[in-house]
Amino acid sequence: MRWEDLDEKGRSEAVKKALLEHVDPMLQRDGGGVQLVGVDGYTVKIAYQGACVGCPMALHGTLSFIQETLRAHLHDELVVVPSIMPCET
Repeated sequence: MRWEDLDEKGRSEAVKKALLEHVDPMLQRDGGGVQLVGVDGYTVKIAYQGACVGCPMALHGTLSFIQETLRAHLHDELVVVPSIMPCET
């Protein structure tokens, strides 16, 4: 289904699924993780978890990897932004 055809809940579920299947396995290799905070239009807000919290690579390479992965699987205009506060689990 096209991104534009999904409601807010559908977009959130699609992002969660893509993060779980394509992003988490890579981040978990280094003891990290990511959680969806919210979706607003084409903006996806995430919170880093585990080893990714405070890691210098989280704001550079990892963020780019997450954005490119979500763009490849969901929509090519998605923008991923990190949450300022780490997500508690």
